[in-house]
Amino acid sequence: MIEKKIDEMGFIVGAWPFSLDRPTLVFISGAGANAIFWKDQVAALSDVANTMAVDLPGHGASGGKAAMTLYEYASAVNRLIETIDAPLPVPCGVSMGGGVVLELLIGMKKRFAAGIVINSAAKLPFFPIILEILRKNKSRRIDYHRLFSELAISTKSDLEKMRVLIDGSATLNPQVSICDISACNGFDVTGALHEIRGPVLVIVGSDDVIIPPSNGHDLTEKISRSQLVQIADAGHLAPIEKPAEINRAIRRFLSDHGLSPATHPFCS
Repeated sequence: MIEKKIDEMGFIVGAWPFSLDRPTLVFISGAGANAIFWKDQVAALSDVANTMAVDLPGHGASGGKAAMTLYEYASAVNRLIETIDAPLPVPCGVSMGGGVVLELLIGMKKRFAAGIVINSAAKLPFFPIILEILRKNKSRRIDYHRLFSELAISTKSDLEKMRVLIDGSATLNPQVSICDISACNGFDVTGALHEIRGPVLVIVGSDDVIIPPSNGHDLTEKISRSQLVQIADAGHLAPIEKPAEINRAIRRFLSDHGLSPATHPFCS
């Protein structure tokens, strides 16, 4: 895994420079997280694609300030992809990062004509189940980070092992979290999903209580060239709970759709 930083945007890659005859998987993390969240995917999928995981502005190694809209985050990702001239970029995001992927597929479809959305939705009111628990427990202090860790993974996952991974990929600046929450609360692309040309892989965790699997089903109903994969015994953080299953689904998606510069319809 190689760390890079270009124009104040930090990112990690599986290999550098990129191979021109491969697609580029661009991994985008959820609210308050950084690129390290995707280390298993960046390493494991580097044999079939260029792999990179980005730190959004204000997150991880990236400079600048966290954005107030997911479109701003999408624009920052797009600028980085343009700068490094990544071949055939295929964005892949989880939770808030999935919303960023949808913004890329809708607003910048000529560059991003395929994508992968994991445990996300067309609307992202920030973790209503957590907010409800906080409202019901005003009389005592609740550790938000610990609460999120417990709710974000399946009860079948190893909580202590997952907490180490979650802590390692967390961006702990509270202002960043506030901005991410605001960006999620303002996100709604429900009316524009029909504009996505696809192909789009939608992945859901069977045990996700933060953004339930029904949201993924809604996406596949509204995105014409989409397909749904459900990961058994996985919660909201499926890429770190079930990395082998996530990687296998992504490999199959790339293979099934011939995602290479030679075959892609938008390559010139």
